[in-house]
Amino acid sequence: MSAKDTEKRLVRLIAEHHLGGGEGKLTIQVVSSWAGISRQAYNKYYKHLTPYVKGARPIEELLTDQADDVQGLLSKSQERIRELEKEVARLHIEQEKEVEKIKDSYITSLMNSDISLMEADETRKRLQKQVLHNDKLIKDKKECEGKLNDAIAMVAKLTQEGGAHNVDGQEVTIIDVDLNPIYRNYLKTGDRDVLEDEKDRALAGVLKKVNKLASVGDAHVVLYVDRFLASFDEFASSYRTSSKGQVIIVRLPIFSRTELRLFAKNIYVKATKEIWIPHCASETVTKAQRKFSFRDVPDVEKEAADHLATPSLNDGFQRVCSYEVRQGD
Repeated sequence: MSAKDTEKRLVRLIAEHHLGGGEGKLTIQVVSSWAGISRQAYNKYYKHLTPYVKGARPIEELLTDQADDVQGLLSKSQERIRELEKEVARLHIEQEKEVEKIKDSYITSLMNSDISLMEADETRKRLQKQVLHNDKLIKDKKECEGKLNDAIAMVAKLTQEGGAHNVDGQEVTIIDVDLNPIYRNYLKTGDRDVLEDEKDRALAGVLKKVNKLASVGDAHVVLYVDRFLASFDEFASSYRTSSKGQVIIVRLPIFSRTELRLFAKNIYVKATKEIWIPHCASETVTKAQRKFSFRDVPDVEKEAADHLATPSLNDGFQRVCSYEVRQGD
């Protein structure tokens, strides 16, 4: 093949690539390979075609004297144009579909936004109502707590002053004495005389309550000597007797046999009297009970309780009872 034929072939290949919509960038290496020549031969004989290879100059400049090639290229160009027109039409349809899709999406988003705004407004209104309702509940709760505290205080007052209730058809009154303020004062001052004086006044008040109750009808007085070993409340709630009339159960932290005798002697004369003294079988149980339940009681009171001489029937009691306290009672 002559150099002229090779050049015509190169021109046709370059034109087919550019006019036929060839993919990729055309290079000297590629066009040389298509023409069946080496790159060295191209650079030696056909280097003047390089601007057309790279697309720097229009390929039509080389086709003016190649009618047959031009006709073929025109056919290919027309075919390529039709393909491109179809592609453009397809892309146009896809674009319209995409536009419609975007419109629908926007409309849906706007509708959802409107719905969300409406729901948000309804939620806000519900929350406002809930806040008002919660405020009312908090107010009601505080009122209930106040009433509950008043009721608790009333129960405590009735318990200390002789709150009465029925047990198995009997009227039972429990009288407790609150020595905690007296004990706290002693722990601050360490004054034993003040402790005894304040305690005597408190017990005088207890005796007055007992006699006020015992003077009305038949009465049975139960004295519980609190030696700080067991719960007075549990003793009082579990106590049962066959005695008729009202029952008065009294917590009595007195640890002198003489003072117990005097207290019993000063109780209304017609009332029957019964005394209960708790004890522990071992020092270990005693220490355990006091550690867990009577830590705030001064040591002087515990020591006095440990040296209590047990009363007898001769001290003015119709019944003297002693019972063992087990750990945990």
